[in-house]
Amino acid sequence: LAALLAEVPDAHPLTGVVHAAGVLDDALAANMTADQLASVLRPKADAALALHELTRDMDLAAFVLFSSGAALFGGAGQANYAAANAVLDALAAERRAAGLPGLSIGWGLWEQRSALTAGLGSAGLQRGAGGGAGALT
Repeated sequence: LAALLAEVPDAHPLTGVVHAAGVLDDALAANMTADQLASVLRPKADAALALHELTRDMDLAAFVLFSSGAALFGGAGQANYAAANAVLDALAAERRAAGLPGLSIGWGLWEQRSALTAGLGSAGLQRGAGGGAGALT
């Protein structure tokens, strides 16, 4: 990541960062392995923290993190995902407190199916809707 950022030409400086990692490795918290925790934390939390460290001295206009409502509401079998997204929310708050741009958008479930939601059955959809969080169109 540092090497990639070093390749940004001075004539066209980096002015914004958008971190949009989406990774799931579901398991109940009591059964979650260290590998399952790491497989979600690395691309979500670790990568965002690395972007922060490598760009905090740059004159960015935007630093946007795609988080999830799971950080606030949790999700069945998604303790690792909820924790990783809570890190993103905290990072955005820390950046703002330091006078840096920082925005964490806590997305909910999208109506359109994706690789992340392909395995979600009707019970999961009803659980979300029952909590007042309908799918985003």
